Amino acid sequence: MRSHSLLAGGVAGVLLFLSAPFVSAQNLVVNPSFETHSSCPSLPGQINKASGWNSPTNGSPDYDHVCGTSSTVKVPVNMWGNQTPRTGKAYAQMITYVGASASNFREYIQAPLTSALVAGTKYEISFWVSRCDKTRWACKDIGAYLSIGAVPTSPNFNPLPYTPQIQNTGGIITNSVSWVQIKGVYTATGGESHIVIGNFKNHVSSTATQLSTSGHNNAGYYIDDVSVVKKMEGPIVNASHLIGFADLPAPTPTGFLDMQEISPSCPSAFTQCKTKYPFRATDTWAGGTAYDPRFQSVWISDGVVLSEYSVEPGAMCKPLCRTVKAVIQHNRARVTGLACSDRNPRLFQLASAPGAMEITTYDNSRRLTRCLGKWTVCRYPLSKSSIATALAYDEVRDLLYVNIAVKQANGFQNVLYVAKASSPCKPICQMKYFICGRGLVTGLAYDPCSKKLYATDGAVTEDVRIIDPYKCLIRAGKCCKKQTQPVWRGLAIVPGWKQNSTGSSCTTGRCLNCPSMTAYSMGDPSLGAPFKLGLKNAPASSYAATFLKSGAPGSGIPLPAPYCGTWYAFPTLFSYPAAFTGGSSSCTGSVLRTLPIPSSPALCGFQLTVQWFVICPVGGGFGVGVSNALDFTITTS
Repeated sequence: MRSHSLLAGGVAGVLLFLSAPFVSAQNLVVNPSFETHSSCPSLPGQINKASGWNSPTNGSPDYDHVCGTSSTVKVPVNMWGNQTPRTGKAYAQMITYVGASASNFREYIQAPLTSALVAGTKYEISFWVSRCDKTRWACKDIGAYLSIGAVPTSPNFNPLPYTPQIQNTGGIITNSVSWVQIKGVYTATGGESHIVIGNFKNHVSSTATQLSTSGHNNAGYYIDDVSVVKKMEGPIVNASHLIGFADLPAPTPTGFLDMQEISPSCPSAFTQCKTKYPFRATDTWAGGTAYDPRFQSVWISDGVVLSEYSVEPGAMCKPLCRTVKAVIQHNRARVTGLACSDRNPRLFQLASAPGAMEITTYDNSRRLTRCLGKWTVCRYPLSKSSIATALAYDEVRDLLYVNIAVKQANGFQNVLYVAKASSPCKPICQMKYFICGRGLVTGLAYDPCSKKLYATDGAVTEDVRIIDPYKCLIRAGKCCKKQTQPVWRGLAIVPGWKQNSTGSSCTTGRCLNCPSMTAYSMGDPSLGAPFKLGLKNAPASSYAATFLKSGAPGSGIPLPAPYCGTWYAFPTLFSYPAAFTGGSSSCTGSVLRTLPIPSSPALCGFQLTVQWFVICPVGGGFGVGVSNALDFTITTS
């Protein structure tokens, strides 16, 4: 993949050629559009001929395909009506309601997922339905149930005894001309490996209406394009927040990820989620917190172990990497600080005991799927009355800030220690600071956009202006109380930014109709960070190029026929060449690119708009498509 600097000049036109490897936003449903089969259907009730699909009851849902050998199961005309597949050449058909004699007869279709869902992760669940026009009834209650393992086969035709996590939230589905999408977002409990679609309500509880007196006396629906895709989130917060691992005295059985908005009004901190382990610092000076914008995650330590959690709000924090024992060489030292580098992915760890400190640098590039790779350690001696208690990283200057707490008769004197990240145990300068109390500083976090270092004793935070770090020239700032009980054991910054979506996706010509094609992002657009820009639900086996412009999308330029949609990424600041969308069939194509953001404070608040242009080569011709446009602002690291 070829990338361009944010400061490069404009690039005109689309550069279409194969790029370097990309990452897919994978649809986890096997054979989602019913295209592949063991053999062509010959009779009704042969859903099992669609690869991966079956019926979990004695019901007999149909498999309809253009290759069907009987008129009853052909496409587009079959025994249930006349409908063109939403995509591809096939669909499923099932009965969701029977009008006669208060019957509880139901049919369901079931398929495995390519991998089990991960606990706490959000997934976008979607499928499309169209009412069979040779049926008398229409029904509202169609849903999807995600199960751990295949649901046990039922020997009858009754409703399955499950509550679907995704349900039709609209009215009765009467449309037999076009397709209607049923979708929702589901937070996995973990281990869900199958999807089942149908009406899970009995006759009395179902909402239905009779539309005619001719045709089959039931509500039948065609089903197409089933998808289970991991939901890609935008910003965690719109305004930057301090975040820190926090704890309470025993016997409190959980730790806390507490956040506080960075604001002159000093609003109260709040708990974003609770940690199961670690849950309490092992010593008064132990603990650490670091934020990674690539994954919108935090690393925390209780002094002995390292754990990574998602910053998404919830009752319990969602663990990411497996908890590991920290690398500590001094036998009495504890982890007292953590910090992340974005541009050159590293996790810095400060460990200390009275009279000694050491800084460990871990490889955090996630090679070979390991969260932390090789590491190096350096040591620095302290006076017997001193201990190093907090750590922060300056992405712009590649500097580390360390707090050294010196024991005094009436508390502690905190000293700011500055060193190059490449030589962390060779101080450039040291300076006394922190006017907000006599306690030792437990957390540090640096904001390169405001050029402020935030220092906290766990209950009160001071914003220290860094004037010249090479000379330890600083200016004391405002003291801001946390105003909640758990004490911070480390500090980091969750960058605040905003993302908007403008316009809608469309395709034309020989491109498949993919109305769910969506541009999205992953992670934070932070200084020095690799920001992810993605396209999902795109036409399979096509090519997608990325265009960016400076500023907001504005009103855009309507594209002339035979093109469709509106072009917002004009005038183009820079572009990426086209990447192959891949995908198994229909609208399963996807691309995920990395936008390397320079570590320049001049870019703070810089607004960009991104849009995708798609070309679909089919036979001797091609079609085109455009995505929605995303705009976002570059934020602090």
